[in-house]
Amino acid sequence: MKLGVIGYGQMGQAIVRGVVKKNLFDSILVYDVAKPKLSRLPRSTSQAQKIEEVFECDILLLAIKPQDVPSFCETNRTLLKNRNTVLVTIVAGLPVAFYRQWTQAPLARVMPNTPAQVGEGASGIYFDGDLPDTTRQMVITMFASLGIAEVVTKEDLLHAVTGLSGSGPAYVMLFLSALADGGVMEGLPRDIAKRLAIQTVLGSAALAREAMKNGKSFEDLKDMVMSPGGTTARGLYALEEGKLRSVIMKAVSEATKRSRELGGK
Repeated sequence: MKLGVIGYGQMGQAIVRGVVKKNLFDSILVYDVAKPKLSRLPRSTSQAQKIEEVFECDILLLAIKPQDVPSFCETNRTLLKNRNTVLVTIVAGLPVAFYRQWTQAPLARVMPNTPAQVGEGASGIYFDGDLPDTTRQMVITMFASLGIAEVVTKEDLLHAVTGLSGSGPAYVMLFLSALADGGVMEGLPRDIAKRLAIQTVLGSAALAREAMKNGKSFEDLKDMVMSPGGTTARGLYALEEGKLRSVIMKAVSEATKRSRELGGK
């Protein structure tokens, strides 16, 4: 099976690295108008000289900027109209209905996130159209190679994916910054506070992932740390008093709402 990639920015590069590492495709063909980006392609990956070449691949990945998509679709109207195998798009904000102006090919809309660049991403996938099971599974496997991939059954749920995992890395970075600042406020050197904060979040996430396999909840893990009258209980009281839980939920909700607003334009 052949993969064609249009757009070789940070996310396009991350996806290509992921699928090359897992050896998922017989060949990969990449096209980008900025030719210097293609000077150091990974093994088993080739540069397409013409955009027509990537349209001949079994799976076509569109990884360009949202503002460039309308002109791209208009310029390549004939190629899009004639395509009958899956088109995968990671372009944020543009619904299936937008692409249906130019193509009736099966579509997969994917919302990845920035940790995909280090193989720890979280992607939401929505399928539209009649895809063979093998092709559908290959698309899922593609994005699972970057971390995890979850399929949603309604396109509207991609807005919630955007609000949670798409925007979520920024929330985590803000929490990391605050956690490290708290350590500095109490006298820790900043470099030590940063390393402790990063490893605490990293280790907690790994522990939660393993615990889920055994049916344990986030609350179960919290209770493991929270002894009666102890330091953690006092710290959690401060977080609850500051309404951290509701603030985070509101952040996801507001980001989801904004995604819907942008998608409606």
